[in-house]
Amino acid sequence: MHIDQHSRIFGTIRIVLAACALVAVSAAARADSYIPVYRPEITIARAAGPIKIDGDLSDAGWVGAAKAANFAEHNPGNQTKPEVDTEVLIAY
Repeated sequence: MHIDQHSRIFGTIRIVLAACALVAVSAAARADSYIPVYRPEITIARAAGPIKIDGDLSDAGWVGAAKAANFAEHNPGNQTKPEVDTEVLIAY
């Protein structure tokens, strides 16, 4: 092989390794930013209007409702971030 071919090969290897390092750092940063809420403390308020239990959160009653989120997965998993986010809205 010529010196130019070696330079190109090693240059490509460096780029691939740098990209892998960036992906690993990015994944670690996402994992580190997750802080589960084990016992959420919320203040529950009176509903601002009527609520229809139909899965539609655009009702006036949900405006200003207390929200709990960022739960941890216990089984399967060990205090890990669930694959699906869950939010709980509470009003009376």
